[in-house]
Amino acid sequence: MTAIPGKRQQRREDLRAAWDALLPEIGGGASLPAAIRKLPTPRPTVWALRRLLQTDPELDAAYREACELRADALADELVAVASEEIPPELRGADASAWVQRQRLRFDALRWTASKLRPRAWGDSVAVAVEVEHRISITAALQAAEQRLLTVDADPCARIGAIPEAAEQPESPPEG
Repeated sequence: MTAIPGKRQQRREDLRAAWDALLPEIGGGASLPAAIRKLPTPRPTVWALRRLLQTDPELDAAYREACELRADALADELVAVASEEIPPELRGADASAWVQRQRLRFDALRWTASKLRPRAWGDSVAVAVEVEHRISITAALQAAEQRLLTVDADPCARIGAIPEAAEQPESPPEG
């Protein structure tokens, strides 16, 4: 069964319209599957949406920008998770379980933000190098100065004798 060209174009337009609804959701912090679940049925598949990304560079750039905004939204959510107070009705093991759940949420949000936008939210590695060994060039300078003062009058004597034929340019043929 072959697809009718008009239906294919309509499907592409439907997917593009779906992306127009999905990009703000993603930029607000939702994952692609979570944003798709908010669309009315029939919903497009993740595969179909990603396939359109591969063929539309402008849409791909907009998706990448939405992912960066999503990373920022997740980082903002980190502050809210970290500053949330333990509910007063929780005691003992329940309070401990709540703290562990919040720690897990925090770590998951931090990891996701670092992968979506590593330059802003990823771990940075600082490398510091300290050199203890000092090098003095005074001796090298003195040796070079001594060589300059004792230059031979005949520079060819230092590098070896140059054959007489090499010193005489060839005369052009007469004719």
